Amino acid sequence: MRIGERAAEWLSRPENSQRIAVQLATGVARTLEALPDEKIRGLIQQGATDRIRATRVAPVLGKTLAMVVERGSDPRLRWTRALM
Repeated sequence: MRIGERAAEWLSRPENSQRIAVQLATGVARTLEALPDEKIRGLIQQGATDRIRATRVAPVLGKTLAMVVERGSDPRLRWTRALM
């Protein structure tokens, strides 16, 4: 019967995936409306905190600094070219 394949095929059709997305969005919205404000704030805060903690900041900062130095955007950082 290959239920997994049939489900994947069904979901691959744009009209079906759109239908599922709308249903999920509606369900999430109704759930959030039913929760007390304090609970929602806690969920959002926890989700944001988890995401921030999981983000590797050093590579992003390193790339940003390299672009600034490369472009010579800030004259105070030109001395750092010698380090690269």
